[in-house]
Amino acid sequence: MLQKPSLILANAKNIKTPRIPSATDPEVTVWRDRNGVGALSHIVNQECWLHVFDVASFKLNHVENAVVAVPWEHATEDTIVEEFQNTVWPTVLQLQGWEVLHGSAVDTSRGVVAFCARSEGGKSTLAHALSRRGYAHWADDAVVLEIAPQLVRVHPLTFSVRLRSASALYFGYTEQQLMAGRIRYEVRQKEGTAPLRAICLLEQTHNLPAEISVKIEPLAAAGALLGTLEHALYFSLQDRMRKRRMMEQYLNLMAQIAVFRVRFRPGLERLPTIVDQLEKRIFAEMSL
Repeated sequence: MLQKPSLILANAKNIKTPRIPSATDPEVTVWRDRNGVGALSHIVNQECWLHVFDVASFKLNHVENAVVAVPWEHATEDTIVEEFQNTVWPTVLQLQGWEVLHGSAVDTSRGVVAFCARSEGGKSTLAHALSRRGYAHWADDAVVLEIAPQLVRVHPLTFSVRLRSASALYFGYTEQQLMAGRIRYEVRQKEGTAPLRAICLLEQTHNLPAEISVKIEPLAAAGALLGTLEHALYFSLQDRMRKRRMMEQYLNLMAQIAVFRVRFRPGLERLPTIVDQLEKRIFAEMSL
């Protein structure tokens, strides 16, 4: 079981925070969400800082497994803790040498299937739909990988599921249950690890024949690598040794794991068809 870093909430008067860097600085990593730039990470005087806009500036001490959070104005403690759990903790793990995919995942009887997509690409909704068919919801924001030469295992984390209002209402939640336009619930950390069996790269598109709601295609090595790397979580690419290890790890990952592109038409009414096709085309055919 992965050990969660200690979290210290600090006052800006008690700790010196670096100036928020420019997103155009080549030594700064830009984290984007549906609204544009959502966070920036950089190294200042050998300290690793992750600035999550409107939430907090986090100092990541991956050697001592500790995080200091300096809240931004109007940020609540609950929001800071949620960001720490869903984003900061996985980032600390990446700094410690693990590889982490930004995605959701479910555990089947034959192993874990991960779903990667851009923000609002449907990964949380799809994982929630699969959990309602009996598959254990394994991850929602971060899929932590242990990549060995002959086996890739997924480590579980405690995480919060966040369903936007349209998805929540589709699944039968009421308006009264929505908080700030979303449903939130926590999934506790599981015991042990599970093998990774497949990665699905999700893409919502209108560019499909009218009679097709979902198209699932296995990807060859080059396309699989490039597509998966788009969803790799990393603090920085300035450390050459860590960058080299990261690439070696993902090449090893591609040699062992099947990667699929899953293209589907937008619309929650198509969700049952998408789930049916995943079960038929991927889950049922995964080797033991």
